[in-house]
Amino acid sequence: MAGIEPLDVSQVWDNRTILGFYDGAYDKIYVIPENHMDWNDLSNTIVHEVIGHRGLKNLMGSRYNAFLNAIYHDVMDPETKKEYMSRCRN
Repeated sequence: MAGIEPLDVSQVWDNRTILGFYDGAYDKIYVIPENHMDWNDLSNTIVHEVIGHRGLKNLMGSRYNAFLNAIYHDVMDPETKKEYMSRCRN
């Protein structure tokens, strides 16, 4: 699929937990095949990145980051936030 590239797990900062990510600067989606349990898991990640990130960014434009921040601050429960932050720390 155009715009979706596999990455070797060793190329990713947190190679244990990341399944994929959207790079909005280059409009590319990357997936880490080794971190997926099966094809269904991989396809769910691709759908999440294509629709949930690339699609929303294209739809919302400059409001995209504010929207994601609102989800993080207003919708996520405390345990989900804690896990999210542990995965995003440097």
